[in-house]
Amino acid sequence: VSYRSAGDSDTEAIRLTFEDAFTEKRYAAAQELGGELTKRSAAVPRDRLNLGLAYMLGEDLPQATVEFRKLIDAEGELLTEAHYYLGLTLLLQGDTEGGLAELRLIKVTDGIIIYDKAQELLTAKW
Repeated sequence: VSYRSAGDSDTEAIRLTFEDAFTEKRYAAAQELGGELTKRSAAVPRDRLNLGLAYMLGEDLPQATVEFRKLIDAEGELLTEAHYYLGLTLLLQGDTEGGLAELRLIKVTDGIIIYDKAQELLTAKW
């Protein structure tokens, strides 16, 4: 969750407040701040990923799914992470086929740690 990026000071202040809320497990507050953050022109892909994580950890899985899909649809940075967390979120919602399909998109060249995590889920009994 923690990162810094170039941007206006208002956006950076929201980002810092979001990070604090997320770290303190105040996911409802993080969701609100993340929603505001992703509407700003200075928003970066990690803002949307973190918003999805706030929804996922706050147990709003349908909205987490929406945020991860938006990140994938943007076809920019963090696609591997978006596929991983979308897959995990779909699995948590009982969509085994959809979740496993997302995880299968992750290749070893995407990074060994996330690949190994995806492989663990792919080889588990569902």
